[in-house]
Amino acid sequence: MRDDEGVIDELEASAIEALVEGMFLTANADGVVSNAEVQTLSRNIASACSGRISESQAIKLLDRARRVTSQLPRRSQLASIAERIPTPLAERALRLATRVAIADDVITREEEDVLLELALAMGIGAGPALRLIRETMS
Repeated sequence: MRDDEGVIDELEASAIEALVEGMFLTANADGVVSNAEVQTLSRNIASACSGRISESQAIKLLDRARRVTSQLPRRSQLASIAERIPTPLAERALRLATRVAIADDVITREEEDVLLELALAMGIGAGPALRLIRETMS
């Protein structure tokens, strides 16, 4: 079992939405959300929820994240995400967002920037965040 499986067992609905928003914001950082990123995002949610959320429900959450991302400035969205993800789960959330970003085998500078901004917003320092991102990429 990967250490991010079952993470959502501990989360409320708003935290689940924040997790999806963080992953979508990262995937969308370069202006392109690939099919591979969408599929990985859906699988991440289903896996993290221990199967309690289906891929179709994950797609609905993704549609909501897409709307929020188009309506809010990035800084506001990052602050909102950080407020709703419990601190003990911040590193897991960052790992999931990183997996989405690398799903298409390319992590752009923009995606890496958003990952770092997300980490900082959630209270993860720059050094630990970069280390976690690199570990997740390997």
